[in-house]
This record gives sequence, C-alpha cells and structure tokens, in this order.
Amino acid sequence: MGFTAFPAFRLGEVLNHHYVAPLGGVLGTVFMTEEAYNALPDEAKAVLDDRSDCEASRQLGVFIDKWNAEAMEALKATEGHTFGEMSPQDTQGFIDTVGQGILANFAQTLPGGQPLVDALLNELDAAKQ
Repeated sequence: MGFTAFPAFRLGEVLNHHYVAPLGGVLGTVFMTEEAYNALPDEAKAVLDDRSDCEASRQLGVFIDKWNAEAMEALKATEGHTFGEMSPQDTQGFIDTVGQGILANFAQTLPGGQPLVDALLNELDAAKQ
C-alpha cells in the first residue's frame, strides 16, 4: 500500500516499520467494452473523452507520486518509525518469482486474455522509452 493511505486511516499510529518496495502503483485503470461505451448518453461519453488523454494521466501520476513522497517524509519525521528498502536485486528476484504467475492469471481471467496482457506489456515497454 502506498503512503497516501497513512494519514486518512491513521496507520502511522499502529504501524512503525515500513518496507519500501517498487511493487506497483496507486493508480488503477478502468476498462470498458466498446458496446458499453456506445450505449452511454453523449454527455457521459463527452466526460470520459475529455478525461482520457495521456497528458492528464501523466499529470495525475506526478501528483500521486508527490503526495506519496510527502506522506512518507511526514512519517520519516515522526519518532519511532523505521524504513527499509528493497534492493534492485531483490526487486528483480521478486518479479522473477511471481511476475509470470500474475501475468498468467491475468491472461486466464481477464476478458481479452493473453492478447490484452501482451498489448499492455507492449504499452509499458513503449512508455519506458
């Protein structure tokens, strides 16, 4: 869980050792079939279309990253809190151990299956460049 949850749920009062690991983000993605989208009123489509560009997504990601960093810094400034961090080698080991299983489960359970997983991985690779 990201550090953004700590202030709202007062988790810093009961959790004092934190392990920082790059195991995912705090944002989610919502998928909609074309059939469901086409069934929406034009006003609803306009709202979705207006908020579905890459720049807005990037800006939200920057905002969430900043919010998370500020929440973590607030905890670091609180007496009694300790922090550990997953090394790059351990991160890669974790990915190697569970990553393929997670992707296989997504391919098996998500509508669109393996082609959807492949398309998402391609988009992630393109975003890294």
